[in-house]
Amino acid sequence: MLASQLLFVFKENRLDGSVLIVDDSSPDGTGELAEEISRKHPNFKVFHRPRKAGIGSAYREGFKMALEGGCGIVFEMDSDLSHDPSFIPNFLRAIDEGWDVIIGSRYVPGGRVIGWGWHRRFVSKVANFLSRHLAGLKVHDATSGYRAIRAGSLYKVDLEGTLSDGYAFQTELLFDLNQITNKIREIPTTFVNRRRGKSKLSAMDLVHFAWTIVRLSIRRILSRSVFQ
Repeated sequence: MLASQLLFVFKENRLDGSVLIVDDSSPDGTGELAEEISRKHPNFKVFHRPRKAGIGSAYREGFKMALEGGCGIVFEMDSDLSHDPSFIPNFLRAIDEGWDVIIGSRYVPGGRVIGWGWHRRFVSKVANFLSRHLAGLKVHDATSGYRAIRAGSLYKVDLEGTLSDGYAFQTELLFDLNQITNKIREIPTTFVNRRRGKSKLSAMDLVHFAWTIVRLSIRRILSRSVFQ
């Protein structure tokens, strides 16, 4: 379970970490389990929403609550064990070196993906190709959902102004952060495909991602025009 792994990492590295779980009234009992964990561990908080409203919306809510709570570094990660908590100290070391945004990358030397088929790998590669060449994000893994962000940089992002509610939110947020800081670094991580359930990536998510790339490309062109 992710909660026990996080607690172990916090204890082993003497970290004063808090965990916010955003639950969209999951029908599988996730909310009830999260509440049980929060009763045992005060540094675990649960935010329940009445219905599913998209992962982007969940991140916006979670980020705002983290910033309001005074967090100095905000992490984002999946709760299905796709993101290994043992990498957290690596993120923090990079923050200590002066970087503002740390991306847990699958596509830099040392990074890898376990359990994906060719189709999922192809979609991810194409998405990152478009993010680099059209949106201008000079990273290898713009779609990674495993990140650490210095609160000072996240404060400057207009979270309410982000339009993506699906998986494209990752790319849009990184685009906005890149307008604020160039201190963005990728570190290698291992992504393990979920062992239970199925991927929630749908055809509509792909359409929304393509539209997001178009919007970001236009913003990129317009910003160039303004400063020329």
